[in-house]
Amino acid sequence: MNNETNMCNPIRGNSRIFLRPPDLSDLEVLVKWENDLSFKVFTSYKQQYSKSEIELFIKNNEDIRANLQYRLMICKQKDKNVIGTIDLYEIDFAKGSAGVGILIANETDRKKGFALTSLKLIEQFAKDQLGLKRLTSEINKENQPSLNLFKKAGFKRENKVNIAPIIETITNDVYFYEKIL
Repeated sequence: MNNETNMCNPIRGNSRIFLRPPDLSDLEVLVKWENDLSFKVFTSYKQQYSKSEIELFIKNNEDIRANLQYRLMICKQKDKNVIGTIDLYEIDFAKGSAGVGILIANETDRKKGFALTSLKLIEQFAKDQLGLKRLTSEINKENQPSLNLFKKAGFKRENKVNIAPIIETITNDVYFYEKIL
């Protein structure tokens, strides 16, 4: 890990997006997104989060080694609006690995390359700044857009498992994807 790097600085993107750490101005949107059941359909995380929990998370986001997690906001260059998040989670510095999850919140911002660019940026950050060698992701078998995204980004499918469903009508068969950086 590059100890000279200030994690608060935005990660340069392209002419369309950039990534930046969350700040307290993101609190309301993060509370909304974290507790929106329509986003939880394809995740294995059932927990609902309070405003105070998310505020604490924002304040402590920079301590990657303590939290073993790091979130970045996906923002449009043009108007600086936040359109989603990308997270490194379950960071294991000893093994050089982490999970990665991504959300593009509004359907109007999907299928425009924002997620793929964000994924490429977080891969480079994970490799260059954190010294990670491997990223993984658990993707619900019914989440075709995410399956396509991770395949396009060069992730390889490892196996399939069944986890307890969050919403009874959705199967939680998930595929594990991996990419060596």
